[in-house]
Amino acid sequence: SSDLLKTESFQALQVGKEPYVDLAQGIPTGKSGKGVRAARNQALRAGVVVEQWSAEQIKAAPKLKEEMAFVLREWKSRKLLDLGGFLNTVDPFVKMEARCYFLAKSRSGRLEGFLVATPIPGCNSYFLEDLVLRAHAARGAGELLTLQAMATLAEKGASQASRGVVALTSMSKRDA
Repeated sequence: SSDLLKTESFQALQVGKEPYVDLAQGIPTGKSGKGVRAARNQALRAGVVVEQWSAEQIKAAPKLKEEMAFVLREWKSRKLLDLGGFLNTVDPFVKMEARCYFLAKSRSGRLEGFLVATPIPGCNSYFLEDLVLRAHAARGAGELLTLQAMATLAEKGASQASRGVVALTSMSKRDA
């Protein structure tokens, strides 16, 4: 219990919060959502489309899986510091059968990026993880992927989605 930990001089330090999004209200409205909607609209005008793929479909399309792996390697190579491991692991090809895949493709069929959604058991929710974009992807592709994934999951009956832990931007007693 936390009392036992306190007697041994342990303490808790909150480093982040996990925001959940109500999928019934997935597309942000008002001034606060203006930037996200504008970015999504840019991707739509550029001809980017989002498709949902299952693990079986991806496994049956080895060229697509190779392109996903290429985009992933390219994305990882742009990172200054790799914080992989535990919660930060990015491996979209592990336990594929349980996950939903959303792929953003350009008019020419080029993969612009992908997002992986993993179900959270027992609460009718999904964890949106592994948002991976190609270098120089169409502007707004990430926003389009996220919003389209949330809309699709809502249509399939999911109620909420988590976008993962967001690091706190300040550390003060008020945040603890």
